[in-house]
Amino acid sequence: MSKLHNDKYKKLSEDYGIPIHVVKAMVESQFSFTRETIMQGDDKPVRLQFLGKFEVKEGKRDKVRIRREWAKKIRDEKNRQKK
Repeated sequence: MSKLHNDKYKKLSEDYGIPIHVVKAMVESQFSFTRETIMQGDDKPVRLQFLGKFEVKEGKRDKVRIRREWAKKIRDEKNRQKK
């Protein structure tokens, strides 16, 4: 973690009278929540204060699935040729 982040966590900790590890958990939990929500696959947008809205664009999940299938097919063909 950068010194800049540590300094900000320390200042917030002093301002609000709470331990630094609690401040860190509060800051990082919003990103964990966003990641988990997007990974669930229901494509609900998540809005974070001061950062905006995070969402999976319509059709993007299908494009990624198709590309993964295509890449897997190529890998499988290369593995068969090696044998």
